[in-house]
Amino acid sequence: MELNTKDPLNTCGFQIVTSKQLQATALALNTSDSVRETYSALASFCDFKKGTHTARPSYATLCEKTGKCKRTMIRHIQALVELGVISVQHMGYICPRTLQRRQTNNIYHFNLTKIRGYCRALSAGVKSVAKFVYGKITSCHSHKSLEINKQINQKQTNRSSDADPCLSNDVKEAKSLLMQLKNALVCKDKNEAWTKRGRRYFSNDDGGLYIHRTRVNDPRGLVGFVKNSPAHQFALDVMGSCEDYISKKSPI
Repeated sequence: MELNTKDPLNTCGFQIVTSKQLQATALALNTSDSVRETYSALASFCDFKKGTHTARPSYATLCEKTGKCKRTMIRHIQALVELGVISVQHMGYICPRTLQRRQTNNIYHFNLTKIRGYCRALSAGVKSVAKFVYGKITSCHSHKSLEINKQINQKQTNRSSDADPCLSNDVKEAKSLLMQLKNALVCKDKNEAWTKRGRRYFSNDDGGLYIHRTRVNDPRGLVGFVKNSPAHQFALDVMGSCEDYISKKSPI
């Protein structure tokens, strides 16, 4: 998706103009959940009013907010610097009495260009999975594809009840998947999804609730999601693909 040149902070339809929106981009970072928590805590202090996109919390403030020790904070911030999403400006002053350098709170600069890149990558990943699923639904056995295409062209004007069984099964599969996703559990936030997960697996990365941890990114294993999460968008994309396929392939 092309970025809006009039709004350089708009990426994939998502605007980064507040600290809360910047916190939400933590989901797109290719790192551990623990580092994402540190990034989210740091982003909550980002200044958007002056347009500097910087934060200046102390290590003590970050530790209190995340419940992590200072050593862990330093390690996580270094990981974020390596990802390229922030840069650190070390601040200090010379004590006039002792002539020694004293450390003050660092200034953290957020690299919004790099962050937008991670967001685009996440969006492209979700769309590629949806495209793959749509391809699986709309394709029959590969060695029969040419024969089936000929049969479909012959039945465009007059569809009979003895339609190709493979094609019929695909329509049933699409309808079943569509019904499953429409009846999926919708949670308002991650805490609610975690509470209602039961024996199902909740993915903190995409906000999806799956029947098992091995079924992540598999729409047939998606049984719930957090509202407006990547898993929710994934479900909407798959449902749209199913509806398009059913409308095109079902008998008139």
